Amino acid sequence: MSTEPENPADGVERHSPWPQPPVDNPFEPHHSASQPADPTGSGSTQFAMSWDSAITAPGATTSTINVQDADTSAAELTSDESAIGEPATALRTLIEWVAVIASALAIALLIKAYLVQAFEIPSGSMQSTLNIGDRILVNKLSYEFGDVERGNLIVFSKLDGTQSDTDELIKRVIALPGETVEVRDDGLLRIWGAGETEADAQVLNEPYLDPDNAVLASPRLTDTPDQNIWHANCTNPEGDGSQCTLDGSSYYAMGDNRNASTDSRSFGPIPEDKLVGRAFARIWPFSALSGL
Repeated sequence: MSTEPENPADGVERHSPWPQPPVDNPFEPHHSASQPADPTGSGSTQFAMSWDSAITAPGATTSTINVQDADTSAAELTSDESAIGEPATALRTLIEWVAVIASALAIALLIKAYLVQAFEIPSGSMQSTLNIGDRILVNKLSYEFGDVERGNLIVFSKLDGTQSDTDELIKRVIALPGETVEVRDDGLLRIWGAGETEADAQVLNEPYLDPDNAVLASPRLTDTPDQNIWHANCTNPEGDGSQCTLDGSSYYAMGDNRNASTDSRSFGPIPEDKLVGRAFARIWPFSALSGL
């Protein structure tokens, strides 16, 4: 049988070395599993593809992802991260709490040292204004920015030679720097200022005292001024024992319970540098909360 030339123009039969594509419809799906072997050996059937292989680029490999294994790996990673992070978090929390407590203590110490301090009344020398066991607040800045006034309740450091079990005492201011104070037998106080004479003396009004206190019973201006209140820190001569004249930076203070108080009558005037602050409030007992 003669072979018709592929190209009638030159009469030469040509055979292509490359496989020829299938002659059937290229858009019709083929199943490689049922594709018969190529009887001619031309290899044309290797171009028949299934739809599954058609969406995979030639030479590409496919992989299957196990979703369960991926989730497990993520969970394990998260667990490891948590295990690593827990000690760091606990340490950070501990450090934060230590910092908070240290800051609170530092603030409390600063407040106590420079602003406000609580004191407990140990004796009955201030009755009935303050009773044994009462707790008060003392403003330590009060006299840094203001003056001491007559009638203030002052807390001061114990003076040398004072018989007391506490390092701080509380008394009421009676006379100011430069003034002269005189105490009569009945407890009546007479005060006059610098440059004045005894004739200018004013009787001190003390509404805070307990009227039942015996030393204040029926005070009379004619009573003999023979109670000795003089002290070596007074500026007037020793011979006038019923009077004490203060220098320019000292205060004369007494307890409200005049019959049971160790005060300037025994330890003398209080130097300004001994002042701790001014008592301004009673905070205990709650039933007696009040300003001072």
